[in-house]
Amino acid sequence: PKAVQWTDTPTGLESRLNGVLLDRYGKGEKAGYPTLCKGRFEVGGETYYAIEEPTSLNTLDLLPEMLKIGIAAIKIEGRQRSPAYVAQVTKVWRAAIDSVKKNADGFTPAPAWQAELNKLSEGQSHTLGAYHRPWK
Repeated sequence: PKAVQWTDTPTGLESRLNGVLLDRYGKGEKAGYPTLCKGRFEVGGETYYAIEEPTSLNTLDLLPEMLKIGIAAIKIEGRQRSPAYVAQVTKVWRAAIDSVKKNADGFTPAPAWQAELNKLSEGQSHTLGAYHRPWK
């Protein structure tokens, strides 16, 4: 059997990964590729994106703080992405890291970097994810 399954049900389109229900989409609602991190879950009787919003995580704004606390490696998420995508994102992050190392106190992400990352992100927008909101 296939790992990803899509099933039309009376309550909407269901996406399953290895038989586990990850999301249910209402009639006419756009369905994304089923990934655990972007599934909607029922928590405390409320259904929402408990782990992550369906946008791309972008922590450029946090880069000075990340380097200050000793983070020495940044993972560029490239699963299910093209080599060109990984190259473009890596180029932006390399420029940002170099900029922070030159002037951490005066660092502001360049608008061109944010624009480039937005072009490449899901829904052409980004989020700070759990860094900007508490877990529910």
